[in-house]
Amino acid sequence: MTPAPSTRARILLDLLPYSPSDGGFTTSIHALVDVAQELHEFEFGIIYHRDFQERFGDLPFHQHPVRFPRKLKFFAPLVLVPLLVRRHGYRAVHGDISLVPYGAGVPASMRVHDLYYLVSGDSREGALLHRIFEQAYRSLYVRSIRRASIAAAISECTRLDMARLAGRRGTIPLLPHAITQPPTAPAPRGWPREGELLRLLFIGSIVPRKNLRVLLEALPLLGRPWTLDVVGNIWWGARELDAHLGDDRITVHGFVPDTELALLLDKAHLLVNSSLYEGFGLPAAEAVSVGCLALAARGSAFDEFVPEGARFDPRSSAELAGLINRMDEAKYRTLFAEAFSAIRRYSRKNQVLAYRHLFHSLVAYT
Repeated sequence: MTPAPSTRARILLDLLPYSPSDGGFTTSIHALVDVAQELHEFEFGIIYHRDFQERFGDLPFHQHPVRFPRKLKFFAPLVLVPLLVRRHGYRAVHGDISLVPYGAGVPASMRVHDLYYLVSGDSREGALLHRIFEQAYRSLYVRSIRRASIAAAISECTRLDMARLAGRRGTIPLLPHAITQPPTAPAPRGWPREGELLRLLFIGSIVPRKNLRVLLEALPLLGRPWTLDVVGNIWWGARELDAHLGDDRITVHGFVPDTELALLLDKAHLLVNSSLYEGFGLPAAEAVSVGCLALAARGSAFDEFVPEGARFDPRSSAELAGLINRMDEAKYRTLFAEAFSAIRRYSRKNQVLAYRHLFHSLVAYT
């Protein structure tokens, strides 16, 4: 007997731009497919690059692995998603890190992480063709924000920028990160006594916007012995490290798997994020969730969950060094308690509720 057709709304999740080493983008995709498995009122399909079939192939969704040049991962949805929607009768499309395709013929939603390039105009150095593709993508991304049936933001900071910089009108819902948290606050690391080694950690791609330079310039101003571990893809900001490569107190790891990152977080006293702009700042929140206080630059999404006493001017190495030099056990514990309280709202329950509301709104969109 042929089973009765499903009455659940069919939504295609666009995972085509996925890459396992893309930091917050990778985390976003993993969270999306995890959440979708809890939303039983919908019927989901996923489209992704065939190279990642081992990662996504066992998920309980309609499977659409495809092959295309991975260098075109951010442009592939424009061509492949509309074809798949028409062929398989999906009612809506959602992409967490994707462009909204033209001509899909169904409502489409997107999740916006940040709009730093509209603030700064910062661009990757490199071949002319690459820069042309980058500028084309940026233009298409702004148009996607305006064209999407629903454009959601990852933070209040990004929500304001979507209206102010990208011209998005109407309601902009929040789709926050979910931070894995223990039931009770973990004990923060003990602050090292005078003369003991201070272990610092930086997590972020090595690009100008992440502003590693300010942290490196603050190190000689510290009044105690220190070590620094630098974790993240080494991209077009690598020259910031050149003058420090001979310093055996600084270890540059590049991209590391989650297991190695957990070990580095476990031994660090402070995570320092000196980024000029963040749409959220996931490493800072995750560090707090495992007992490591995060210091972060003020002026973007860090202001939403990093305590004022743990923030610094991202253009002042002296202010960052002073913040660290004035730290003691009591201040460390007070700031950590404030930070842990602030990240409690980034729960999986709240994330599931946000996605559920978005998908119900999407399929009802006219």
